[in-house]
Amino acid sequence: MFNIKIPEGKFDLHIDIGLSINAPKSVEWLSSKPDAFVIGIEPNPRSIESIRSKENLFPHLPFDNNTIPVSEKRFYLIQGGVANVDTPEIRSFNIMQPDPGTSSFLKSSGVLESRGYSVESVIDVRVFSLESLLNSINWDSFNTRDIVIKSDTQGYELEVLQSLGPYISNVKSLEIEITTHGQYQNAAESQDIIRYATDHNLQYEKTDSQGNAWFKRKL
Repeated sequence: MFNIKIPEGKFDLHIDIGLSINAPKSVEWLSSKPDAFVIGIEPNPRSIESIRSKENLFPHLPFDNNTIPVSEKRFYLIQGGVANVDTPEIRSFNIMQPDPGTSSFLKSSGVLESRGYSVESVIDVRVFSLESLLNSINWDSFNTRDIVIKSDTQGYELEVLQSLGPYISNVKSLEIEITTHGQYQNAAESQDIIRYATDHNLQYEKTDSQGNAWFKRKL
């Protein structure tokens, strides 16, 4: 299912889930960490198209026609979503406008509509678990089995964490959206996300005003 090409050398694995239109976290990692190998996962095809077309996002990583960088090849882009599933399946994805970054596998609660947003379309997207993705990795290419994760999926964060399976013990640091401020139906509660992370040896550090929380593996 995955054919992740990793260049020669030794790297540190970073996973960016929910890239929006310009993959800011991936850009940050690739720019500041010369040993970072980044896997980016994004379900919105328009965001994928935007990332592919904005080659200046990765000026040190020229792209070929398959969007795999030709030179250093430290960024691998996957169109799809992450969910706590045993095998890949298809789920409905709600593309919102005017801000595609508010798109979600969850239905809007009406909060976004009250602010002028609307559902532009509903599409089918393949979802898979992070465990299945990580099972496909050639770990010989990495310095350690430590993983750095950023997740911003508009209410699907508990699914993301649960989908790691045993690999949650490999997570070295985690940046994750723990609240969507009531914008989506059936979104995980912040206390449930924090509890799941801390129950799996991740130490809570802080939450910012936007609802993003940071965790690090307990020593």
